[in-house]
Amino acid sequence: MLKPQQLFLVREPVDMRRGIDALTQHLEGLNLRWQDEAAFIFCNKARSRLSTH
Repeated sequence: MLKPQQLFLVREPVDMRRGIDALTQHLEGLNLRWQDEAAFIFCNKARSRLSTH
């Protein structure tokens, strides 16, 4: 099991149907590195659902 050293909440809403590759591109657009032992929490536009990657 991975144990991230950092946890980030991505405040900009994303389409939850997007795959991991599209979410990774979204992070890179925000100048965040997904490789740095970090976990990311995404929310949908209505802010009623969360997804962790």
